[in-house]
Amino acid sequence: MALSSISSNYLRTFLTLLGIIVGVASVLVVSASINGAENFVLRQVSHILGNNSFILDQFGRFGYVSDEEWEEMIQRNKRLELSDLTFLRDHCAECPPLSAEISVVRTTLSDDKELPRTEVYGVTADYSLLDIFDIEEGRFFWAHEEHRGQFVCVIGSDLVEEFFANVDPIEKIVRVENHPLRVIGILKNLGTNFGRTRDRVLYMPISTYQRIFGTEQSIRIRGKSADNDTALAAQDQIQLGMRIRHHLRPDEEDDFGIIGSDQVNGVVNRAANYVAKAVLPVTCISLLIGGIIIMNIMLVSVTERTFEIGIRKTLGAKNKDILSQFLIEALIMSTLGGLIGLATGWIISKMVEQALDFPMEITFLQAAFAILTAGGIGIISGLLPAYKASKLDPITSLTVKR
Repeated sequence: MALSSISSNYLRTFLTLLGIIVGVASVLVVSASINGAENFVLRQVSHILGNNSFILDQFGRFGYVSDEEWEEMIQRNKRLELSDLTFLRDHCAECPPLSAEISVVRTTLSDDKELPRTEVYGVTADYSLLDIFDIEEGRFFWAHEEHRGQFVCVIGSDLVEEFFANVDPIEKIVRVENHPLRVIGILKNLGTNFGRTRDRVLYMPISTYQRIFGTEQSIRIRGKSADNDTALAAQDQIQLGMRIRHHLRPDEEDDFGIIGSDQVNGVVNRAANYVAKAVLPVTCISLLIGGIIIMNIMLVSVTERTFEIGIRKTLGAKNKDILSQFLIEALIMSTLGGLIGLATGWIISKMVEQALDFPMEITFLQAAFAILTAGGIGIISGLLPAYKASKLDPITSLTVKR
């Protein structure tokens, strides 16, 4: 009987469901956006940092840092040098293989062509073990080339396209600060990171880098472990080793910083939770409006069907029967609206994903929660109309003009 009543007027039923449809769809799209943004940021950061990886840096911090904290770090933190890397390698037995890097942005040249804003890195020979990139052609430089400070380099695909589009780049020359570097390897395409290309890069031995740019710049020390637990243990060992290296007392703060993938994940997750707490309640207002619409339409329906209710009661229907009928109608309408809203939200999410190349992810729990919430709102919204219908006097109801 509830289904028959709902299907008797398609237009009114659809308009009744519209609030729930919009509410569920908006909640799911917002949730998908938050999930997608969180996973997108984590994936982009993992491309830079790597999974189960960490970076020891002069000012290693991830997240918000106040101006006062920056001033304190500038005055307190010491520049990291290659001797620090040697010390950690010698005294940190539980640490994974450690590598050093240092970078600057410069214009690279080859013959009469130039490529501005190239990220020029000086790294140790074991840097390729961090799985930050893959070699497509050629090789990475060897340890003896690093020790001798030889002028060799490995370049990204942007440099290949700009300088060597129609020739084999291996053994060709790329100049940095007017210093010629022999190309010995080409990196696989890395794509973009937060809208910036990751392929406009050049890697050279760190000793060669310091011959070109000097030794005053602080290095960064990277490490990568097999799993997260090992990475956390290694970070603790490195922190202890650097405190010993810098002769810090127990009451003194670290004069260096360590950024780990677990810290990045924690900051991103907290940021996503803050956004969800701020945005989702606003979108849930549309669900509340949908519930109010259902209640109003159901009240109108009770008025229109007063004679029907009177007939049913005279034929033996009890108050609980009338109450159940109208509650079931409200539950069916709200659940149906939730299902349509779920489909609408999924379609909108896929359209946004295709149009903007941005991940939109709806989880099963979110979909189930949206449907259950819609059903719950339907029952709550239908309580007043159902109670009003169940309390109608049958004699009075039969005297109402049809």
